[in-house]
Amino acid sequence: MHAELPLTSDRQLQELAALEAGIGYSSDKTIALYLGAGRSTIWKWVRDKKLPPPVKITKSHSRWSNTELLPVLIKLGKGGV
Repeated sequence: MHAELPLTSDRQLQELAALEAGIGYSSDKTIALYLGAGRSTIWKWVRDKKLPPPVKITKSHSRWSNTELLPVLIKLGKGGV
C-alpha cells in the first residue's frame, strides 16, 4: 500500500513493512503515512472509535500494537497485502 507514497527513509519503510506484517508497534506518524492521512486524523479516528486506543509507553509517547491495528485496517479496507 505504501508504494505510491512520496520518498520515505529506510526507517520509515521498515516501520511500514512491520505495520503491514502486524509486527511490533507503530506511532501516529507511521499510521498516518501508511493511510495517507494526517496525524490529527489518526487521533480523531481514535476518539471516534474507528481505531483502537494506543498503548502509552512513556508520558509523552504512545504506540499502537500492529497486531491489534492491522485487522482494523483490513476491515476498513486500508490494510493487508
